[in-house]
Amino acid sequence: VGELIGIDSPLARAARVIVTRPGSWDTGKAFFLLMGPDFVVYFAAGMFDASPFAIMLSSIPQLIIIVPFVFAGALMAKGNQDEENAAAYAEIGSVLTNVGTALMMSTGAIFNIIAEAVQQELDEEGEDCDWGRDPQEVEVRDLMAERAEQRQMYAQISRWSLVPLWLKV
Repeated sequence: VGELIGIDSPLARAARVIVTRPGSWDTGKAFFLLMGPDFVVYFAAGMFDASPFAIMLSSIPQLIIIVPFVFAGALMAKGNQDEENAAAYAEIGSVLTNVGTALMMSTGAIFNIIAEAVQQELDEEGEDCDWGRDPQEVEVRDLMAERAEQRQMYAQISRWSLVPLWLKV
């Protein structure tokens, strides 16, 4: 899983620093939790050993994104019941859907700005800095190198030119 989310990447390292900051409420934590699909983001927060209480408290702003979509769905359902005003309900629902989408996209952009600032701090500390490093990062990096070597070996031994003629037919 660490390989899948790129636990050794600068962005993941910055996210780890932001999510594991001391304190229950942090703007960076809130934007991290708002920026993407719930399961992926909360799973990553768990991998980064973030405090469950802090994560739950920082997830309260999710309502800002959820509420427009809930109202949009309610208005569209109401439009199905009230044929006379269906177009108005659908239009307002469409606007609310766009508002929710814009909010969701802007939270990702804001988190990237916060993460960039943290990445700059990490870069200033230098490559030897352990700040924000995952304890499993070396293990994941070694596993990734081993898998890359295996893929390269497979590509070499499975070249089409090496397949006997009688198997090609």
